[in-house]
Amino acid sequence: MKNILIFTHGDFSKGIAHSLSFILGDVSNVKTMSITLDQSIEDIRETLEQTVCSFENQYPTIILTDIPGGSTTQCAMNYLSMHENVYVVSGLNLGLLMELSFLRLDENVESNKAKIREIVMHARETISLLNDSMTDADEELLIDDGEL
Repeated sequence: MKNILIFTHGDFSKGIAHSLSFILGDVSNVKTMSITLDQSIEDIRETLEQTVCSFENQYPTIILTDIPGGSTTQCAMNYLSMHENVYVVSGLNLGLLMELSFLRLDENVESNKAKIREIVMHARETISLLNDSMTDADEELLIDDGEL
C-alpha cells in the first residue's frame, strides 16, 4: 500500500486526480494539494505537512509535483529530507500517475526507490513526437478517412 499526494500549481492537481478516477474508478489514498500566488512559502510548507499527515496511516507516501525545480518540487524536497518513507517524483503526467497508482510499496526504502525509478524511466519512454513515427501510408489513411 501507499499514499499519493498530487502537489501542483493552480488546479492541475484536482483536474488530473479527476481524470485518474474517470479512468480507474475510485483510487484509495490519493489526495491533492494546489498552491496559489497568494500563499507564502511558510504557508505552503505547513499545508504540505498537514496534508501528508492527514492520510491517517503509516504507508509510504509518493508526492508527485508538476514542474522539476518549481516551487512545489522545492517544498516537497524540503519535506523529503525529514521523512524516510516519502518519495518525490516530478514531471507529473497522467500516464505516470496511473502507473504509480498500481504500484505496491512496502517498508524497504531501497526496493521502493527501485520500483519508482523503473516507472519514471518507463514514463520518459512514453513521451514522443508522433510525427516522427508516422509513415507516408499512415498520413494517407488520415487524409482519406478524415478521422482518427
